[in-house]
Amino acid sequence: MEKWKMLVVAVVGVVVLTTGLSAQEQEEAPGVFRTQEELEQAEEEGINSGWVVAYGVLLQRPYLVEFRDDTVWINDVQYEPRKKNPAIKPKEVKPPNEIDQKKEDLRHEIFVKFYDYKKSYGFNKAYRMVVDEFKEDSLISSLELSESGYTMFINYIDEDRKAFPTKAAMIDYDGYVLTEEDRITIRRNEVNFVKSRLKRKEMFIFGYGGAEICLGADDAKEILTVVKQVKEGKTSHEDGKNQLSDIISDKTSPKEIIENIQSWSIK
Repeated sequence: MEKWKMLVVAVVGVVVLTTGLSAQEQEEAPGVFRTQEELEQAEEEGINSGWVVAYGVLLQRPYLVEFRDDTVWINDVQYEPRKKNPAIKPKEVKPPNEIDQKKEDLRHEIFVKFYDYKKSYGFNKAYRMVVDEFKEDSLISSLELSESGYTMFINYIDEDRKAFPTKAAMIDYDGYVLTEEDRITIRRNEVNFVKSRLKRKEMFIFGYGGAEICLGADDAKEILTVVKQVKEGKTSHEDGKNQLSDIISDKTSPKEIIENIQSWSIK
């Protein structure tokens, strides 16, 4: 049973997807924006191998995977950034108290300066510069960097400790946002990653749960068999979901597939 799973790095509610691509794959990444002529020709670029399961629904071939205005789409279904689950009500956000707001403002200031320094002095020196600049702040007891360099820890004097990314994300008042350069690189790599997997006749699964799963052809055929048996009434929905869970290493995808099973068209 051959399985792959893309690396997902999540920090404070934001997911940053990174994929390891060969130099050739990166060179073949599509342009950031398509011209009208390119859009008209896009249908000819469809991929007629593999399978895509989006939010529990099997999309029909050919598959057109493209980057549009900072989003990634597969057959006009938004893949990245992920759609919000309409069945889940958003959590009530309480306004921060005065101290929390000061921490938020300070955190923003630290990372804005960190990224500004990094452009001129490099990663390590930028870190040392912000440590020297903010170590005497009345709210902060210390700043630390993880051994990997991917996380900065801010230790506040009230023993509150927060971890923040240092590589692909940058703090803004609205939360974590990718820098324009990193965002474009990640999105373009995502397009190429999906294309390469489909051309290898694999099944690419993504949904509201946040995971992206790549399965080999044998596993894909097992999934299609289970779905067919459920649709024909030979297997119950519950048993079908359990069988899918044994194949797919994700908690939500089997549930989403069973909920949308009548929309599956299996030839």
